[in-house]
Amino acid sequence: MKINYYKYYLTNESKKYHVDMTPVLKCFLKAKDETLYSSFQFKDENLFLFHVVPPVYMFVVTKSSEIIKAIHKGGLSQDDIYKKLNTDERLGFAAYINFSEYFYGIGSTLHGPKNDAFVTFLNGILNRWKFNGWEFVSVAIATEATTRQVLKMPFIGKTKLEVSPKHTLGKTIMGFLTLEESEIDGIEIEVKPKKREKINKSFKGISKSVPIDSELRKYIVRAKSDLESSLTDYYLVGSGYLCDTIQTKDEKRICDAIKKKIMKNQDLHEVIHEHQNDTSIISM
Repeated sequence: MKINYYKYYLTNESKKYHVDMTPVLKCFLKAKDETLYSSFQFKDENLFLFHVVPPVYMFVVTKSSEIIKAIHKGGLSQDDIYKKLNTDERLGFAAYINFSEYFYGIGSTLHGPKNDAFVTFLNGILNRWKFNGWEFVSVAIATEATTRQVLKMPFIGKTKLEVSPKHTLGKTIMGFLTLEESEIDGIEIEVKPKKREKINKSFKGISKSVPIDSELRKYIVRAKSDLESSLTDYYLVGSGYLCDTIQTKDEKRICDAIKKKIMKNQDLHEVIHEHQNDTSIISM
């Protein structure tokens, strides 16, 4: 399961505001309003939110009348729903959201609800509670680095490049393979390390040999900023987003794994610190 990270703020009359939405979620879940709780939809599917363990929520999308009726009657706990979804995938799908002030991480099962559904859900709450003019906005956290930063990292792994036929490396490959330029739009190169090995020395050669110019379309390096952190894709050219990966499918372990990944992700903490101190966003 991939955990994608988003920073967030609220807007009103073209101004941006730092507002901790955690109390809003807690109030929503405590509200004894069955009509409100079951009234949110996204692409004709019902959306439900459950608190698992602080600060993790389970976000469910379902068309199942069985589950919807049971939720209305209070006959299903969050744990019951999780077990039903795992037993019969026709009933619906789940995502797990670690929600905090300034940011959140969302991990979806294969067909689980994604961030666009969650944003729609939160704005639906604001609208139902008459927060007129207010909008919840989330921004995927990009991960970028310079070659110099990556060279200092203790573990550098798989490296991907995409060049046009006009790039220096592209021209070399075009000539070596006797390719016809009129037929070729781009060339992709992937450098893979041996199993559980790093390519730090090789990457030094790559960084010296590959010119970074407009004809270099993509340059992605999978690396660790320290030996205890997770491998992260750093985008030296192009655009990508900060994420983590967890392997477990057990719900309790999913929640623990998400919290541990967030705790150890130093790149995430740096971005959130910058977001927290962004003077273009008004603190409330």
